[in-house]
Amino acid sequence: VLAATSDKEQPAKRRTSAELRQDAKLINLLRSTIDDASDDDGWAGLGAVGSTATKKNPDFDSRNWGYAKLSDLLRATGLFDMEKRGGSETIYVRNKVKKAGKADQ
Repeated sequence: VLAATSDKEQPAKRRTSAELRQDAKLINLLRSTIDDASDDDGWAGLGAVGSTATKKNPDFDSRNWGYAKLSDLLRATGLFDMEKRGGSETIYVRNKVKKAGKADQ
């Protein structure tokens, strides 16, 4: 169901990848949400990520950053791995694994 927008309810301007990555509140929410919803390998279903993000922050909506879909917002940040599994349209997401090593302790 589409709601009519009034003159004062303009769609949000789409943020660039750089602008998204500079939004610490958004990135922290996305990273922690994926961690909370993920399996042992770090992958989380996109639906679970969306519902968990909304539970953590009821005002969360990818459209606030100019993206109609959560998957588009996550992809635009460049900070998350995404894949479709087994011929289904279900999208899984995880925090990108840093390739440059952590300091050995």
